Amino acid sequence: MCRRRSRRQPVLVVPDDVVGIALIEQRQPGESFDDVAEPQGPTATTLESADRGNPVGVIYPTDGALLMVSPSAIMKGTKHPNAAKLFMEYLYTIEASKINAKHFGIPLRPEVPSPPGAKPISEIKVIRPTVAEVEKGIPEVIEQWRDTFGN
Repeated sequence: MCRRRSRRQPVLVVPDDVVGIALIEQRQPGESFDDVAEPQGPTATTLESADRGNPVGVIYPTDGALLMVSPSAIMKGTKHPNAAKLFMEYLYTIEASKINAKHFGIPLRPEVPSPPGAKPISEIKVIRPTVAEVEKGIPEVIEQWRDTFGN
């Protein structure tokens, strides 16, 4: 789900189910991450739409939701491993959580309030399936996809 923007080329989009995550893009000189962040995923885009006055909102399943917290990684063989490690550490800072919340993502840090209409992570019942449970469900998901969209 990469979108081209003037002057910038997206380099990474992280998936989202419950937690909205900002699109991380190459920055122009002098820009902060806050300058290029934008809502990503169904939660963040719904909260942004509600903030604009649209009659929508987020409903959290009472039986639990999968929590996808910015799956991020440092690729083996990266040219700048120390910079990558520093960026990974930055993602867990209060500053990064404030930027995420400003763009309708649910912050990872409890010190940062969630955006209007969003529950803090601590109030969301989370389901944590095992790898075996996820693998077991893959054939069913494939079948549902094909039933819905075809081969």
